[in-house]
Amino acid sequence: MKLPPPCCRLQALAAALGVCVTIGFTLQLLGGPFQRKAPAAPAARPPPPCRPRTHLVFLKTHKTGGSSIVNLLHRFGEAGGLRFALPHRYQFGYPAAFRAERVKGYRPGGPPFDIICHHMRFNLSEVPGGGGG
Repeated sequence: MKLPPPCCRLQALAAALGVCVTIGFTLQLLGGPFQRKAPAAPAARPPPPCRPRTHLVFLKTHKTGGSSIVNLLHRFGEAGGLRFALPHRYQFGYPAAFRAERVKGYRPGGPPFDIICHHMRFNLSEVPGGGGG
């Protein structure tokens, strides 16, 4: 059996490819049998509105995008009038464990802070609302 010359084989392959592409575009445009339809949502009551959390602790770490998150938290807190736990100095005595007494304006039984989001070594018993402070 003798094969046709290479140029005829390429022409036949190009024609077959053209037919397949044309069929594919036609199915896409006309919404052929493979088109997915979104399921109809059941008629239910709307979900309850979400409420933003206003009491949080963010453990900031080095080289993980933490400074960007802290920036967003500061904007969120400022817009909502929230109270931040800020250190007396540059940090909360890092690398020592966090102690509530290092928070500027902290006094036992005083008004609570809403957001803690600075470098610190976490210590649950000293975080206000965490079991101790």
